[in-house]
Order: sequence, then C-alpha cells, then structure tokens
Amino acid sequence: MELHLNAWQTYFDNEGHLIDEYKLRKTSFHHSISSDTRKEAWPFLLGLWERDSSEVQRHHSADLLSQQYVSLRNGWINAEAQLFDEEMKQSIKTIDKDVRRTERNHPFYAEEGCPGLRMLRRVLITLSVYDQELAYVQGMNELCAPILLTLQDESLTFWCFVKLLPMLRSRLLTLDISPQLSATADLVQYFDLELYQHVEKLTAGHWLFCFRWYLLLFKNEFKMEDILKLWDVMFSQHNTAHFEIFVGTAIILMHKEQVLACGTSDQLLHFAQSVTAKLAVDTVITYSRDLSLKLCSTEGLSDNLAALVKQVDKVPPPLVGFVRRKQCFKSAYSGRLNMNDDLIRYLPHVLYTNCCKVVIYGS
Repeated sequence: MELHLNAWQTYFDNEGHLIDEYKLRKTSFHHSISSDTRKEAWPFLLGLWERDSSEVQRHHSADLLSQQYVSLRNGWINAEAQLFDEEMKQSIKTIDKDVRRTERNHPFYAEEGCPGLRMLRRVLITLSVYDQELAYVQGMNELCAPILLTLQDESLTFWCFVKLLPMLRSRLLTLDISPQLSATADLVQYFDLELYQHVEKLTAGHWLFCFRWYLLLFKNEFKMEDILKLWDVMFSQHNTAHFEIFVGTAIILMHKEQVLACGTSDQLLHFAQSVTAKLAVDTVITYSRDLSLKLCSTEGLSDNLAALVKQVDKVPPPLVGFVRRKQCFKSAYSGRLNMNDDLIRYLPHVLYTNCCKVVIYGS
C-alpha cells in the first residue's frame, strides 16, 4: 500500500498546517510513498519545513531558501577561476570527475551535459563552499543524486541534503563506520548467536564487509527506484533513527546459510558486494521493519540495543553547518552566510554568530 498524494493531503488542515507529524512518520515507516508524493514528503521527513508552518509560509520559506542558495551559488560561479584556492580547485576537479559517472543509466542523468548532471554539479560545488569543513568527499554525488531526482529542484535539493549531513558527517569526514558495524554485530548476536559467532571468528570482531552498505546508505546496493523506497522508511525516523542498521542486519540474517558457508573474511566481503543485487527491496524493508518492531517491544534490552530503538524526538538534532573564516577564493565573496531578517524570521529558529558557525534547529 502506497501513500498517494490524495491521502497525503489529508494530513494537513485547510491552511496547510501538518496536523499530526507522528502519524505522518508512522505512515511513512509502514507504507511506501508514491513518486508524486515523495517530492512533498521528503522535505518534511528531513526536517526542512517546520511542522506548524502553513502552506503560505512554506512557499515563502522556499523563496527565501532559493535566494540564499542562488547567492551562495553565484558567489563561486562569478568568481574568477584563477582566484580559487587550491582546496577549492581540487574539490571542483573531483566533483567534475564524479558527476560525469553518476547514475548514467538513469534517464534523468543519462545524457552527457544534461540538466540533471549540471544541477548536481552546481549543488555539490555550492555545498563545498557552504560547508568547508566537510567540503566535498567522494560518494556525496551518490547520496545527493536520489534527492535531486526526487525533488527536481536545485535549491530544495541543496537544503535537504544539508539537513541529511548531520547523519553522514562523521562517516564522510573520517570513513569511520565503527558505530554502525558494532551495532550490526550487537543485533546479529541478539537475533542469531550462531551466526554472530561465525562472523566474529572470520572477522576477528571487525565487520568491515558491511562498510560500503553504511557509508552510502545502501545507495549502490539497490537500483534507484528501490533506494528511494528504502530511504522513505529511513527518513521517517518513526521507530528508530538507525534503520540502516536493521537493513544490514536483515540482509545478513536472511542469508544465514550463505554467510555460514563463508570460510574467510574475503568470502564475506564478496558476499556483501554481490548479494544485494539479488534482493527484492520490499522484502528487505519488511524484514528490517519487523526486526526493529520486535526489538522495540522487548523489555530488558542492553543499553546498546535499547539505544537503537530509542523513541525518536519529533525535533531532529540541530543541523550544524560550518563555514571557515578563510576565503575559499580571493574575491569579495567571503564564504560567510548573509542571512537577512526575513530568512531568520521564517526559517526554523536560525541562529548565527560572527565565528561563521551556523546552527539551524530543525523541525
């Protein structure tokens, strides 16, 4: 059963205020979202829009966000290339290389120099200016592409991707997936001790065969249409803020015999890289959802397991964007965020300081 646009509209009153965010997130968790509805749903699920905003206020906020995005984008577009610092030049070079090989089998990105690829490039370069602590890390093109495909809007894609970054920041900056790997081991141990002991023996406690799954939120493990369905559930954050851990655990448990047949860590890695191409995403989602619901209904869990299904606060954690004091290029553009009074008034509780650290409390 899909959440279609007609049903989506019933979650709002006559002025466009969201009536029940909990119900919306619960529905997104239990049911897939139709493609025409996803464009409306993801900005809510990612916390871009305030839960109590009206339709008029959201339109106004979208206009202000667009102005802010265009200002950031034009800052680097209008700058002379020779004035870019070396870090900026390298980021653009890497982005150009990665964009050219992003989702080229999908119609939206298929043709060389097509609008989809051009928009993706502009979003990623603007992000590297906006958040110079993170700048650009390879793989961000893969994570951004489904959002742009869904929203079909450059500005909204940029700001929704920015909203997603707190979840991704540490793993992109340091390639540290150890929290996700440890949580996966804990879940497998809880649900199947035999399987856990076998994997522990092969990996010496380092479940690195799952690394690629978590680095890119399974983006390269499923075809585009399927990853959109998976992200619907992930973004809902209804029953857990760590749904990707349940997905990884589900894949391992669903293939117990294949995992037990692995005799080396290399064979485990081959399993992880090949198995997802054969999976039906609806089956994986259902299995993952059932695992999280079972864990949520169990009393006396260890602290590690209980943290995976801790009831998610309706207010997502603060979104922190850093803009370094140094200029990314030697021009009048300083890299600072110049937020006008209207932007501060209509966006969700925007605070900013002269140290160029911007904290946006989500909705």
